Amino acid sequence: MHRVFQFKYTLITAIAVITLSLISSSEFQQRRFWYFEGMDKVIHVCMYMTLSSLFFLERYWSSKTTSANIIKHYNIIPLLLFGAMGGAIELLQPLVAARSCEVTDFLCNITGLILGFYLQILFIRILKR
Repeated sequence: MHRVFQFKYTLITAIAVITLSLISSSEFQQRRFWYFEGMDKVIHVCMYMTLSSLFFLERYWSSKTTSANIIKHYNIIPLLLFGAMGGAIELLQPLVAARSCEVTDFLCNITGLILGFYLQILFIRILKR
């Protein structure tokens, strides 16, 4: 149970990502000042970048080790699981939230995961100075 709570911020973020992804689009009030074409793609990248970077930062804080190699099994497995979560959410959206399932949203999710991985490496290097 302790291992689960070491990732408390990741869990909170994952719950927020799932909740925001499955809310009906009619519940979002679009403000024209902030809205621009493709804004939802930016939101997808940001949500999954936050999820990924928080996970790897929390793992680093608990073990004090990190690897910049994304292909290592202890790095790729969580990314694949988060990617599968993003894919499952995209498939569930038409059923649960009357929203469309878009391949570009899924690609933005994957992009966010990869950016989040490299962002946490940069953040750790800055903290070590």
